[in-house]
Amino acid sequence: MIMKKVYLSVLSMLLIATVSVAQYAKTDYVHPKLTDPRVMYITDNEAAKGGEITTCPAGSLFSRPYDSPSSASTSEMDANGATYEVATSFQTIGGTIETVHIWMVSMINTGSWAACNDENPMNANVVFYTNNGGQPGTAMHTFTNLATTLTPANVMLFGSYPVMLMSIELPTDVEMASGFVSVQGTTPAAGTNCWMLWINAPNGGGSGFQYQDGAWVAGAASFAVCLEGTPSDCPAPMDFEAVAADMNSITLTWSQTGDVDEWNIEYGAYEFTPGTGTLVEGVINNPYTVTGLTAGTYYDFYIQSECGSIWVGPITVNTTNCAPANMCGFVVDMVDDWGDGWNGGGFYVMEGDIVVDVIYLEDGDAGQQTLMLCDGFEVSLIFVAGEYDEEIGFTLSDPFGNVLATYPIGYFDGMANMTNVFTFDASCTPPTCLMPSNGEATNITTTGATLTWTETGTATAWVVEWGLASFTQGSGTSVNANATTLPLTGLTPATAYKFYVRADCGGDGLSNWAGPFNFTTACDVVNTLDEGFEGVFPPACWMNFQNGAGTNVWVKSDIAANSGTYSARATYQASGGENQQWLVTGQINVPANHKLTFFTRDQFTAPYASVLKVMVSTNADQANVAAYTQLLQLAEEDVSNTAFTQFEIDMTAYAGQIVYIAFVMIDNDGDNWYVDDVKLEVITGINNSIVSNINVYPNPSNGIVTITHAEGASIEIINVMGQVVASFSADNMLTTFDASFLNTGNYIVRIIKDNNATVKSLNIIK
Repeated sequence: MIMKKVYLSVLSMLLIATVSVAQYAKTDYVHPKLTDPRVMYITDNEAAKGGEITTCPAGSLFSRPYDSPSSASTSEMDANGATYEVATSFQTIGGTIETVHIWMVSMINTGSWAACNDENPMNANVVFYTNNGGQPGTAMHTFTNLATTLTPANVMLFGSYPVMLMSIELPTDVEMASGFVSVQGTTPAAGTNCWMLWINAPNGGGSGFQYQDGAWVAGAASFAVCLEGTPSDCPAPMDFEAVAADMNSITLTWSQTGDVDEWNIEYGAYEFTPGTGTLVEGVINNPYTVTGLTAGTYYDFYIQSECGSIWVGPITVNTTNCAPANMCGFVVDMVDDWGDGWNGGGFYVMEGDIVVDVIYLEDGDAGQQTLMLCDGFEVSLIFVAGEYDEEIGFTLSDPFGNVLATYPIGYFDGMANMTNVFTFDASCTPPTCLMPSNGEATNITTTGATLTWTETGTATAWVVEWGLASFTQGSGTSVNANATTLPLTGLTPATAYKFYVRADCGGDGLSNWAGPFNFTTACDVVNTLDEGFEGVFPPACWMNFQNGAGTNVWVKSDIAANSGTYSARATYQASGGENQQWLVTGQINVPANHKLTFFTRDQFTAPYASVLKVMVSTNADQANVAAYTQLLQLAEEDVSNTAFTQFEIDMTAYAGQIVYIAFVMIDNDGDNWYVDDVKLEVITGINNSIVSNINVYPNPSNGIVTITHAEGASIEIINVMGQVVASFSADNMLTTFDASFLNTGNYIVRIIKDNNATVKSLNIIK
């Protein structure tokens, strides 16, 4: 089955704040995510540990043990040359690296993941890379096809998959204090489908990358690895990190092997050149607090053992902008319309030049988060793109319950990564000029709307800024209002707009902006139809909804197209009941002498008993399915699953009427259908008109059919394939014909007289 989401669970967003310390908080930071399909995610980030092997061997030069894994990523070169490579950062205590250990699972994916238990042990390639600006750089040491030892870790990952500790002894010692290490499994023989997946270590610090499409792509976490060998006579500290920060100080901690009891620390501004910073020698306290720092500033820190070890670092940490007493809480109410959290999407909360928090919904369809922000600072919310950004939305309120901004579900669909979404001044002082509330647009027409809001204080004047939904605040149209309503005219039909409003309290100043409040102008009636689904989906003014037991709806698809790149696709669903996917046009004033044309196909060869219906409605309610009349029904055998077929429906019976046209896929664990190039086109060679007294009865019929008031006309019986299956002349006012030769189904009766045409539907039942 084609499912909406191809991963098994949520990839947690990288939280950059630890005890108020933002260690990766730069404005140009790009949220990492693995996009390779050979990545398996765990549902619960709290993995059961309790196994025999979850820590690194004693005396390891570098340790990033098995700790709360959230994913496992393919890192293998197979017998057919397909290459997947994972590399993770390291920084040793000094010495020579002789053995590499990683935690891994051996898996097979044939539509879902399963464990491989009986395959031959694989060999491995090991490569050590330099650290090039935080990602793998030049390959310094390369070892190929090394023997491996697999030791059961006695830990089950993802509930049922056995974890192995893979140990690889290097043929030559490696003298490399820091960089990236890559381990690739090598498939022992062609034909095996088992893959080596390297387990990550979200709590281990550092970074991990996967090689994709010719480039290293950042992952959501580093990978579990141990580097063992002969340590330096003067080992460097390990686990160097910041554990606390305030306005003017940062507290550091580390661990140490050997008898070292004094250390040197060097620090300076972010990205300072080592040797040019402030040096503190002979540090004997661990933890150690560096004081005298500037508030709201990023610093880099390095450390070494005083005996002369290699330097470890940098770690990047920032001081806070204010003391806790000068902070107050801003509330974020988060929503997700799929119910599985934000799938890696979220928002950096920037206070001045530093990131102080991350807005993120881990799981579920709703959640609340409090941001502790400094009084008087400018705060910006920076969008971090995830996997399904069209599902997320949130409302931000100040400490006094005033709504500062509301972003509905769908607002972030297609938004560029690292977009500045909203900027405001954080205030912990109750406002003297209260912000309006309940902003909305009423009386919406195709070209106008009335903006309204509720005054929460005593203001009698307001400032409104409005524009297209994409406008950045400050660049819209500003209007002064003396009432809590503001009519707008001259708008564009079927267009999304938004507005902000603030109170003008005279001597008490201006309130904060309330908004954005979003609205869309009404759809205009059109007399043309030419849709190839290359743009926004569903197209403007169209509806896309489910009216059965399923949840799937039509989607924009690049799997198959009659022309261009995209088509509309309805995907089957084993829902335990009838699945109805409705894709409905906006209002169309059908011109005289026009036909509806479209191309369609299905996907699978087996008869799954799905159908595609074309329906029409003259009712004003676009979603009222009971008001639709069937024009055409196609079964799987009526179309091809390898190429598109064009169908035509004469629309002269609806000339001059305002209609909706619906494409409805109906199945119960059936087929996939595609529709493309939907048009209204002129019928050439004949003038079509409605003859009101022509009638076809009985209808439905299983035998003799009578047509009234058609004398002198030529009559055609047309099947759903557009083929004329019978034709004859009507000599009398009452003309009959025997329809018993027709198969069960829907047909079109076309009556042509004096270069005019009338179309009637005929349903044959047996």
